[in-house]
Amino acid sequence: MTPRTMRKAERGVHLIWALVLVLYVYGFLPSWGEPVVRWAVIPGIVASGFAMWFAAPLRKVSRRMRAMARPALGAEGRSPASSFARRRDDLGRRLS
Repeated sequence: MTPRTMRKAERGVHLIWALVLVLYVYGFLPSWGEPVVRWAVIPGIVASGFAMWFAAPLRKVSRRMRAMARPALGAEGRSPASSFARRRDDLGRRLS
């Protein structure tokens, strides 16, 4: 999912929670609506708000974590550790 569609989905969910909250405030929900608003709508709107607020920084942190987990590749497409070992072996052969 692209970041654009993710933002649209987050906004849509947040607006749906807000619509239910507005219906409750103006008295258009039946009597069973109060516990639903208290235990589902309020936490849902808070969670979706935090998701919209922290989405970009969390994506940036996750990209950094993935980049740190991947080994950097050397000039020949090998990891630096294998390049170092190859150079060390070449030097050992030349010295003996």
